[in-house]
Amino acid sequence: MNIKLGFIVFFIVFQYSSLSAEIRPSLTNEEMILLKPQIESPKSGITIDKEFNLTLNYFPKGNCLAIKHDYVTFFISKKLLLNMKSKSDEIKNRKTDNIAKWKTESERLNLILGNRASLLLKEEQSTFNKYGCNNTNSPISSEIIYLISRLLSSGQISLVKNENPDIFLKQVTVTYTGHEGVFGTISYYSGNIPVIGMMSWWVS
Repeated sequence: MNIKLGFIVFFIVFQYSSLSAEIRPSLTNEEMILLKPQIESPKSGITIDKEFNLTLNYFPKGNCLAIKHDYVTFFISKKLLLNMKSKSDEIKNRKTDNIAKWKTESERLNLILGNRASLLLKEEQSTFNKYGCNNTNSPISSEIIYLISRLLSSGQISLVKNENPDIFLKQVTVTYTGHEGVFGTISYYSGNIPVIGMMSWWVS
């Protein structure tokens, strides 16, 4: 009788543990892994004037950075930034003659993005905002702006207008402008508010 009872208890515990494992919340991709851009960038070197809408999927819930920039404030997951930095550090550790060696185009981009993530992490302050994000020093460098641009493209960032800080924007518009053989620029807007002003996309 005791053996049967013990078996039943074991079975119930096992089933419950399996169920718990299945429903246990896990880290979402946007918190840890850099996702692909939502749109494919037009080819550089061409004449173009085209707009695309980007959907912002990240919402700050602690362990994040708040970056104030002109008319808006951005929020980025620190887990994502640390993961990007870690990938860059792996490449740096393969140094030859004190030069970081990347083997593929993907590794080269990871090295650049990781360096930019590291720069942003160094701007972290000890103060927090109401969303549990650490504030950062301002103004931010152009390297950090390019990092923000990349995270906007994959929607792994959130932002509010500084004039209305309680409403998170669900979308931003990116405009690609290019003049064949001369230069190209990218701009990000929400309505008539510049999210990121004109930045270089390519230069001939």
